[in-house]
Amino acid sequence: MMATIRKREGKLQALVRRHGSRQFAKPFVSRKSAEQWARQMEVRLESGLPEPTTDIPFRTFADVIHRYETEVSRQKRGHATERYRLKVLAQFSLD
Repeated sequence: MMATIRKREGKLQALVRRHGSRQFAKPFVSRKSAEQWARQMEVRLESGLPEPTTDIPFRTFADVIHRYETEVSRQKRGHATERYRLKVLAQFSLD
């Protein structure tokens, strides 16, 4: 794994790639801050911590509610009642 720092659109971009994983990129103004971020990302990926999410996994409030329902609410005892409440709440979200 090796970090690359390149100029892109007048700014510096740090790019970290790892075999078998997706790449991570972030824009920076200074080279020093780009190098620090790249080192932190390399350490994080090497240590086996979960991959950070740089993309927004949801676009609307209804998407957030759906993700909560599938990942958190299912683990609860009262998930059937909570699912109903979440469905009602999702209907009133401003998409």
